[in-house]
Amino acid sequence: MSQKRKQKLLKRQKKKKKDMQRKVTKQLPDVLNQSESEIIEWQRKNYHSDNFKDGIELENISESISLRIGLPDIIIPNPIYKDNHDQDKEICDMILMYPETLVIYQVKHKKLNPEKDQSVIIGRADDTITKLRKQFSTFIDLYENDNLPLMKTKVGIKYEIKKEKFPNVILIGVISFPGMENFPEDKKIEMLNSYGEHRGYKLHLFDVDHYDKISLELDTPADFIRYLENRVRFYTGMNIGFTNELDYLAFFKANYDEFMEAQSDNVKLSIGEGIWDHYVKNSSKEIILRDKKNSLSYVFDLILTKVKDSIGFNPVEGKGHNVSLDPGTVEAYMAILLSSV
Repeated sequence: MSQKRKQKLLKRQKKKKKDMQRKVTKQLPDVLNQSESEIIEWQRKNYHSDNFKDGIELENISESISLRIGLPDIIIPNPIYKDNHDQDKEICDMILMYPETLVIYQVKHKKLNPEKDQSVIIGRADDTITKLRKQFSTFIDLYENDNLPLMKTKVGIKYEIKKEKFPNVILIGVISFPGMENFPEDKKIEMLNSYGEHRGYKLHLFDVDHYDKISLELDTPADFIRYLENRVRFYTGMNIGFTNELDYLAFFKANYDEFMEAQSDNVKLSIGEGIWDHYVKNSSKEIILRDKKNSLSYVFDLILTKVKDSIGFNPVEGKGHNVSLDPGTVEAYMAILLSSV
């Protein structure tokens, strides 16, 4: 990068920081006056690491985290299909629907033994990830052959998923190694650069604690999908070295304009360690302000969750709206939801 370009980016960054400080000071002085203990409590509540004990707990937690991102109306938990022996089989752990896009989830945990050699620990962690990748095959086979059955959303609405309506598929694996935080330092492992492909589909792997933090920072489907799309570009062309997911998240959030400019100019990036810790420590007040402002959008979310009440409704002749789909149908209900997320 040229010296002139560096100076330009630095100048822009300083201006952005001043604008943010001015905006925060003007809009919510009560946030700025919070005591240090309140800030510490907020950081503990929102950014501490959790220890998940078993697979059922992990699956429930992953679903709860995903509900921060998407409405229950567009989430399908534990979809089932009938196999050749007429037995119920799980397709995946969860599906999140977005316009023309399906986000497919598999969650998995593995209790590792800290008394084993690090090579054994790494090997068993790799085996867990390999098994998780293979679990996506059930969904892929059904999807590619357009054999996905009628499935129920979180609110109980039955909906049929077809390839033509959802031509894009994103795979997400959420993984936990319970107790890892208590391992000796030389035995601890973490997932770095955790992006790849499986059978031609984009596959994102997340430690459950990292996924939790991402959902706090990106709590709408549009923001989350945008993050995933840029994550692909980062890990397949921009990244230099090994990057912790939370450091990447903090860089992406705090330097979005610079990130997009670097992407368009095909600039390589090396993201240093500790950016996330700095982000949490120094941006707490601004983030609390952001969360308070974002809370207004939850009213709109509440309104959307009531759209399902229109299913089965037949408007009085001459009083209905002109729509491309028949009002009162599941299709019309889903069209409204997917055009709003």
